[in-house]
Amino acid sequence: MWDWNSIENLQTWRNWLLIAAAGLTGLGLAIGVFAEQYMGRRIEKLRREKDAHLEQTVDSSQTKLKKSEEVQRDQSTKLAETKAALEAERTRVQILEEKRKPRRLLGPDRNRFVAFLRQNPPQTVKVRSLINDAEIHTFTADLVSALGEAGWKVEDVGISRSMTTPPVVGI
Repeated sequence: MWDWNSIENLQTWRNWLLIAAAGLTGLGLAIGVFAEQYMGRRIEKLRREKDAHLEQTVDSSQTKLKKSEEVQRDQSTKLAETKAALEAERTRVQILEEKRKPRRLLGPDRNRFVAFLRQNPPQTVKVRSLINDAEIHTFTADLVSALGEAGWKVEDVGISRSMTTPPVVGI
């Protein structure tokens, strides 16, 4: 059983968390560079293609629905099936729109994060975000707010054009 009153256990836990945070920071930097350089452009291209395809699909579905209503007015079963298909498509569109929303640290997730931070001695954290990325700026603001609420000190080291900076020492 884990002893939360043991200095050795807590130091071991803290060291593993620091190592994990450093590893995640390095991984995050590498992923950020990859995402900025390649994935960002690719995502935008795929979104445009997907949006065009979705518009074509919706237009096609609407045309089929109108034809079905004109030709089969007396066949209520067919009409109900077509309406169900359109509703499923609307639901799919809503799900896709939900997935495109930016990440945030709010509500229960934020509360758990603050509670976790408060279990550890306050640290100083340096924050840097990428230029031209509104989602990162908003998410960074959420993180900074949560860190501050937990009593941690946050140093804003600015905005970068890329993530090729000198190596970070410590956390």
